[in-house]
Amino acid sequence: MKPLCGLVLAGGRSRRMGRPKETFSYHDRPETDRIFQMLQKLTEKTFYSIRPDQARSPLFDTRSRIIDRISGCGPLGALWTAFRSYPGVSWLFVPIDMPFLEHADLKRLTDAREDRYGIVAYHGGKSGFLPLPAVYEADLTDAAMELMGSGLRAILELGAYTEVQALPALHPDHLSNINTSREKEHALEVLHG
Repeated sequence: MKPLCGLVLAGGRSRRMGRPKETFSYHDRPETDRIFQMLQKLTEKTFYSIRPDQARSPLFDTRSRIIDRISGCGPLGALWTAFRSYPGVSWLFVPIDMPFLEHADLKRLTDAREDRYGIVAYHGGKSGFLPLPAVYEADLTDAAMELMGSGLRAILELGAYTEVQALPALHPDHLSNINTSREKEHALEVLHG
């Protein structure tokens, strides 16, 4: 198996939320730190994926980070940048907007890695797998570059290039992402009563 690094996806614009998600705390510490620490326990090295304008932010100026080379391409652009920055490395991709996600959820993904699978993810969605959190193997480097070159921007499209290990979620609620203020308020109520 190729080396596995972690990538905390913190470069989103948070348009639906109206405020930067990278500043949110759900567990008495910034969510960016919580996710980063979970990934550190499962990967050889962990990075933040950020936009170029975030590089000056005190949140990221001294941290391990990979700055997106192409703006506005979402997780596929972040994966493409990670593949280009660290050739031969596979990636555990985790967004910062899943406050219910636990270490065991991520460990289950890393434990399911096998040479025949290019993606290890949880089952769900129209494509049969949820794109995040997921492991994207280094063998998908060329496919990611082809998709970027063709103008496609959906990371789900990578599923057409490889075999996907789509695991049933033991706790589907852990895979909920928070995109609006209402969802954030609900998550805080659930987490803190």
